Amino acid sequence: MVLHTIDCADLGDGGVLDPGLIPRVAVERAIRWCEYLEAHARKVYAPELDPGHRPAATIAAKIRARAVIDGQPVRDLYRTGWAGVRSQSAAEEGLAVLERLGWVRLQSVSSAGRSSAVIRINPGLELP
Repeated sequence: MVLHTIDCADLGDGGVLDPGLIPRVAVERAIRWCEYLEAHARKVYAPELDPGHRPAATIAAKIRARAVIDGQPVRDLYRTGWAGVRSQSAAEEGLAVLERLGWVRLQSVSSAGRSSAVIRINPGLELP
């Protein structure tokens, strides 16, 4: 309705707005506008909708760049200071997403009476 009102006002010749009739072109434009806004809203709200999304994207990019290697301790991820992976919980959330996607699996390793987790990268993952 707003787009139709703008079109009528833009006519400049005193175009008359018929409140009962909205042209198909105005409805189609409104639908495209909503789709455009929704795509941007999903990007903005992604961290809230899926808390592991941003850290997973960062870790995935680092795996592709070979900055994360097979057998690397999880704690190394949040010690790097990479955006979105600056805490233990963020690293674990991101790795959980990548684990669900089959990129990695976490393996518990014990040494000197202490247990830690290491990252096992899927050997079938095609890297550049």
